[in-house]
Amino acid sequence: MSYEMLRGKKLLVMGGGSQHCKVVESAKELGLITYVVDNIEDSPAKEIADYAYLINVTETEKLAELCEKEGIDGIVSGWFDFVQPHYQRLCERTGHICYGAKKDFDILTRKKDFKDCCIANGVGVPARLTLEEIVDSLPFQVIVKPSNSRGSRGASVCTTKEEVIQAVELAKNASYDGQYVIEQYIDKKDAFCVSYLFVNGEAYLEQLSDAYFGDESVGLGKVAVAYRSPSVKSEEYTKKENGRLIAMLKSIGVTDGPFVAQGFFTDDDVVYFDPGRRFAGGEYERGFNRITGIDVPKMMIHYALTGIFPIEEEFKPDSYLLNGKTTIRLQINICAGIVSSEEGFDTIQDMP
Repeated sequence: MSYEMLRGKKLLVMGGGSQHCKVVESAKELGLITYVVDNIEDSPAKEIADYAYLINVTETEKLAELCEKEGIDGIVSGWFDFVQPHYQRLCERTGHICYGAKKDFDILTRKKDFKDCCIANGVGVPARLTLEEIVDSLPFQVIVKPSNSRGSRGASVCTTKEEVIQAVELAKNASYDGQYVIEQYIDKKDAFCVSYLFVNGEAYLEQLSDAYFGDESVGLGKVAVAYRSPSVKSEEYTKKENGRLIAMLKSIGVTDGPFVAQGFFTDDDVVYFDPGRRFAGGEYERGFNRITGIDVPKMMIHYALTGIFPIEEEFKPDSYLLNGKTTIRLQINICAGIVSSEEGFDTIQDMP
C-alpha cells in the first residue's frame, strides 16, 4: 500500500515527549505537515515539528478550535498513557478517525476497571484487597497505586495497615480520577511487557519483552530500567496466555489499534497489573523497524488519515520474535545533578 497519497496532509500529534519524535520523523518522511501540542514549551517532539502549540492535551475545545482553524486531517497519539482518553475525546469531538471507542479506552486506561474486566473474563491479576478488608495485619505484602497515573507515580509498597492508610492518600492524590488499587505485591523477577496491534478484529503480537526493575535502595524498585526482546518465555506465553487475553479484548469491542500490558509470570499462571490503549512508552519501535522493516509509526499515521492499517504486506505472525535477533533497551532514569563519569562506551564499540 502506497503512502504517496498522504503527502501534504496535516497531522496533529498529541504529546511532545521523546516517544513521539519517531512519529514526527515518520510523518516528515511521508511529506506531511506536523503539529505538536502539549503543555511544555520545549518538549522534544515540538523541537522537530513544523508547528508547535502550547495547549494542554486535556483542553479538548481549544484543540478542536486549532483543528478547525488549521484544517487538520488526522490525529495521532499512541505512546503516552495519560493522553489516550483525551485523544479519544478530541477525535469524537472533531470527527477525526480514532482507533477505539470510549468504552474500551475507559476500561483499558484505568487499572481498577481493567482488573474488573480481567476477573470477569478469567484473565489473571494479582490478588486484590479493599481497605475495609484489612483488619489488623496484611495477608501478604501489597502495593497501593493510583487507578490511573503514569511512571509509577503515587505507588507504594506496604507491609502494615498503617502504611496502607498513608499510601491510599498518596495514590488518590496522584490519580487522575481520585481512585486507587490495593493488590498483592509480586516479585518482579519474571516481569514482562506485551503489546498488540489490532487490525479489523485480528490481533498481531508486536512486542513481548522481559522487564527488569531498578534498585529498591535508590527508589527505582517499582520502575522498569531495562527490557529484553523477545522474552525468553515467548513460547510459553503464546501457547498458554495469548488467546485468553485476545479473547477478552475482543469481548469489550477492541477491533483496531494498539494495546499494551505489563504483567508477571507466576509458577502456574500469567497475571497482569497495568494496561494501556497504546504501545509501550519506550523506543521499541525503532529497533523493531530496523530488524523487521515494519514502521509502526507510519502505520499509525496512515490509519489516522485513512482509517486503514497498511498491514497485509507488513506483519507476520512471528514478527515479534525479531527474526531471531535480540534487542536490549535501557530506560535511563535520572534526576537533576552533574554527570561524574562516562564509562563502558569503548567496550560496547568492540562488540560485533
